Amino acid sequence: MTRRPPLSPASPLVTAAVAALTAVATLAALAVTPTQAQAAPAVRCPQQYVYLHDMAGTAAEMADFADTVGAPEQCSFVADYGRTRLTDAVVDAGGAPVAGFAAIDDSATQVAGLMRAEQRTEAEGWTVVAHGAGALVAQRVVQTQTVPKPITGIVAIGPMWRGTNVGFLGDTEDISRRLGTYDAVLRLEKPLIDPWCEGCRELVRGSDLLVSLRRAGLPSHGVRYTNVISPIDGLVSDPLSAALPGMDNRILDPARTRHVTHHFALLSEPSVANVVRHAVGGSTDR
Repeated sequence: MTRRPPLSPASPLVTAAVAALTAVATLAALAVTPTQAQAAPAVRCPQQYVYLHDMAGTAAEMADFADTVGAPEQCSFVADYGRTRLTDAVVDAGGAPVAGFAAIDDSATQVAGLMRAEQRTEAEGWTVVAHGAGALVAQRVVQTQTVPKPITGIVAIGPMWRGTNVGFLGDTEDISRRLGTYDAVLRLEKPLIDPWCEGCRELVRGSDLLVSLRRAGLPSHGVRYTNVISPIDGLVSDPLSAALPGMDNRILDPARTRHVTHHFALLSEPSVANVVRHAVGGSTDR
């Protein structure tokens, strides 16, 4: 009998066999562990973040700002709240989907419901990043609403803790109170204005809402506040009056900012994003 010589490692037959076995093994591994190959690590959120737009603001502009700040996307959401007949009329006319015109307490109830729906079991608390009137909504959530995990931080951009006197509305109402005509005027205003913008009159310096907010405690115990204030805000008359004791008050330097830092331009100012990024615990080197 003639014996065949053993196949050498360099034999084409051996090479082909090894390649075939390797391919089968690779396919088998992929077939057995597709989930392991594709699974991404679970994201934990020890802190959650909610972004609140201003009165007459939009959720879209706050979403853009949240992207700029860079808070973890899985741990953050933007609340669209406070729609009224006015917001519907603006949208129907082809305008931007502005919101935030409802009564501040009604908006606080709505935002608290959204926070409950977004609550993650591992989170220890919430940080609210709010523009203008949004900070008043956040404060009323603290004072009047129940959420599973507490608000532990409020970052207020262009805060309106003492309201506005734009157009001398605050002065006018002060005079009306002194004359004893305030209640009569209010009875006429409410049915005309409130269905469209109940929150509007609540922003006026000295309003019942602002008085109630201070009486309930401002700042609130256990909440860390950061105010980002432009001395040329424009909407917040005497902007520095919003720099309340017990809060971290960051006053912008107009000579160092890139954009005109009036109230409605604050979200586009890079130095504002840097302050907010630092306040929520991120890097400030962007």
